[in-house]
Amino acid sequence: MKQYMAKAIALAAHPVSRTGYLFLPVRLIALVSIWMAAISSWANPAPDLNPSSTDWQLVESGDNIQLFTKEIPGSGVEAFKAEAVIEASPASIFAVIANPQSCSQWVDGCIMSKAMGGTSFNDRIGYALNRLPWPFRDRQVVVNITQQLVDSDSGRRIEVIMSTSQDVALPDTSKAITIKRSYSHYIIEALGQPEPANAFESTNNENNERPDTGPLNAPPTKLTWLQHTEPAGALPDWIVNQKVTDLPSLSIPRLGELAKSAPYAGAKLVLDPKGKLVDVEMPDNSLVSQHYEQDSDTANDKASLSRSEAKSP
Repeated sequence: MKQYMAKAIALAAHPVSRTGYLFLPVRLIALVSIWMAAISSWANPAPDLNPSSTDWQLVESGDNIQLFTKEIPGSGVEAFKAEAVIEASPASIFAVIANPQSCSQWVDGCIMSKAMGGTSFNDRIGYALNRLPWPFRDRQVVVNITQQLVDSDSGRRIEVIMSTSQDVALPDTSKAITIKRSYSHYIIEALGQPEPANAFESTNNENNERPDTGPLNAPPTKLTWLQHTEPAGALPDWIVNQKVTDLPSLSIPRLGELAKSAPYAGAKLVLDPKGKLVDVEMPDNSLVSQHYEQDSDTANDKASLSRSEAKSP
């Protein structure tokens, strides 16, 4: 990148005419702006986490779960892929993942999470604080979350993507290190048979017709979880790589148990008349979207964000 910067400055300063020097600042600013934009897009690209890639290396295989890793170009930290069969419905599993406050209940190391706004149920901002063992400092991350139903040859599946967002200012009181690069992809597919008439609820449908959605309300579920995270700070890559598959191996069993218990068991996806995912309805008739209202001023949040006094990496 240094050579491109040098070339940009040289081109801007080239005396093609006597008046060319008068426009040097404008030309230089324009070229540097283009260069900086290119750097920005290069610095935080979405990693190649194609679940069908042959680059994934199987590192562990157990009851109902397989764990894979792969190298990511330009990063010293490996990505992981977890494939698991869970005895809970896809709708219930999605209800857990979509709840912005559930992170601490199932994600290993997560001690607090919350909603931080967004434009819709399917495009929102979330925050999570993760505890690391001493002597390392905690990590915090802000992610943009998108979620949707996707049609495939095997039926409809739910996909959730969480990628780091730089658009939200974090509290100055936090002593945690902010993660700048993280990308997670959850693929939730049904393996069971459809239940009659109650797999989904449809809103604003005058004819009370249910969109053709497949068996996403019946267990079991195939979950594919792909993730690559740069932990930031001075945490050595080799330590991260040694523990990279601990996250899914410890978290997925908790996710399954949570999805089978109240209030998530029996959750139903809410679709609009066109079949677009718009919410999740819980058995008590509450909606997951009710948790999306930003609540950043509570005492508990401030206390959690102020933790991690250590000055270690």
